[in-house]
Amino acid sequence: MALDIGRLRASAHRVAFRFMRPGSVPTPGVHRSLFRGHGLNFAGYREYQHGDDIRMVDWNVTARQNRPMLKLFEQEHASALMLVLDASASMTGPHPDKWDAAAALAVLFAYVAARDGERIGLTITGEKAVAFSPRRGFAHATRLAHRLERPAIAGPGKTAALDDGVHRALRGLRTPGVVVIASDFIGTRWDAVVREAVRRHTVVGLTISSAFEHELPSAGLVRVQDAETGATRWVDTSSARVREAYAQRSLALRSEIRSRLVDAGAVPVSVRTDRPLIGQLASICRVRGAA
Repeated sequence: MALDIGRLRASAHRVAFRFMRPGSVPTPGVHRSLFRGHGLNFAGYREYQHGDDIRMVDWNVTARQNRPMLKLFEQEHASALMLVLDASASMTGPHPDKWDAAAALAVLFAYVAARDGERIGLTITGEKAVAFSPRRGFAHATRLAHRLERPAIAGPGKTAALDDGVHRALRGLRTPGVVVIASDFIGTRWDAVVREAVRRHTVVGLTISSAFEHELPSAGLVRVQDAETGATRWVDTSSARVREAYAQRSLALRSEIRSRLVDAGAVPVSVRTDRPLIGQLASICRVRGAA
């Protein structure tokens, strides 16, 4: 599916970030975002993690909770948004609707950031460097969009580790910012890097899934392939018991991924490719107009 860059740019006026709160004048130093760090306004608590500043522990709350709790504050400074797009085999093939959705959301976010004067950057898993370092402006957002017109392709068994992509994104953020990870989060190598990112940045996990990952259609005997490993097997989709077991396993997997994101300190957002994308962003964006 080709990206409709013009439509996505036109749709940006309907969307405003909740995780970034621009001031009245979009210039460096006047933005207020829910970043981790020191600042003037108290924002809440989270559990202390190894490497955190021990001076930020609230000992009264720690005593009540019986575990070390850290204070969080809103901080005023120029903000930056770094997008991490998962280009693993399960995202990009053989039917890359999940990659298409991730790319469309990235382009939408790029134009929203450009409108609000935010810096926007991009990294794609499986690539050796940051695709775009954080910069401002519509010209930069358009260059990013045109890069995403070229689909990422990772064949079965090829490595595009999500943790490597997030590490590159963190190296591209010199000051506290927002890291948005668009992935299906299938795999095990991401919990630690998300926890690392949360220590300094706000992290949003866009968990992208296709319709068939939630429920199987009744289509008789079907040969299926694991996109990550290339392994194949035959599945009798005409069996109601098989379809029910598949749906339950899928629900358990989605719940596990969400719990892992929350435990790591990230903000989880579920996105299905068979539903309007913008309408699914309500938990992190203010959206005007119909979905």
